[in-house]
Amino acid sequence: MLINLLETFIKMKFLINNSIVYNSDDGSLVNKNSADDIIVLPHMAARVLTCLLINAGKVVPREAIFDYVWSGNEMLASNNSLTQYVSFIRKTLTDLECQEELIKTIPRVGFYLSGDNVSNYKDGGFSLLKDVFFRKYLFAILSFMILLMVLLYQIFFLKDRLTNKELFYFGKIDSCKIYTLKKVSEHDFASIRSRIEKMVENENFNIACTKGFSYVYQSDERISLEGKGREFISRCNISGEKDNIISACNGVYINARNY
Repeated sequence: MLINLLETFIKMKFLINNSIVYNSDDGSLVNKNSADDIIVLPHMAARVLTCLLINAGKVVPREAIFDYVWSGNEMLASNNSLTQYVSFIRKTLTDLECQEELIKTIPRVGFYLSGDNVSNYKDGGFSLLKDVFFRKYLFAILSFMILLMVLLYQIFFLKDRLTNKELFYFGKIDSCKIYTLKKVSEHDFASIRSRIEKMVENENFNIACTKGFSYVYQSDERISLEGKGREFISRCNISGEKDNIISACNGVYINARNY
């Protein structure tokens, strides 16, 4: 009868000492004031704690705990094992900043956990493990989404950006003209030329010179000063009397390393 009653509560969450949240479903414990630190109890220790929490306010005989925790388990129940699990639970609660010894040993009988220190915890039904994971990695997820939006913007709106820019003739690679979005000084010409050639020759970029197409190149000032930084190159169809019609652009590449 006791086992059946306990099993109906197996997926409950408890608030211990008004600070620690325990999820009996996954055995997780976390201080709600510092949710990044989460501890997951071993399976048997979790069942011991669940049994004590469900019976908070009552002395729980060792035999009742044996019946609940070890029932249907191949491991043999013993007073020594139970004492070790209780000690482990006490230490875990202390690690989570619960200084008060909540679990009292009743000599020759069992254990007691005050009902004043235990209450049901409602948080919308999510597992503590999922809650903490979401909170911990929310910033990384948002950062990835922002980066993705920036990349999509560069890919799909590049043509419009280039159309509104004055292009400066730089030179040629085979039959393909090269344009830049700003004038390149004589001092930087050779190094920029070398970088463009290596980007075009890079098979991973897939922007080899194709008849009827030209290149548009842009880089930040760090390229000239340090030889590394942000840059892009795009192979486009550039036509019109003043080379002002840009279409069919293929490939935008951002590079932050030396060639």
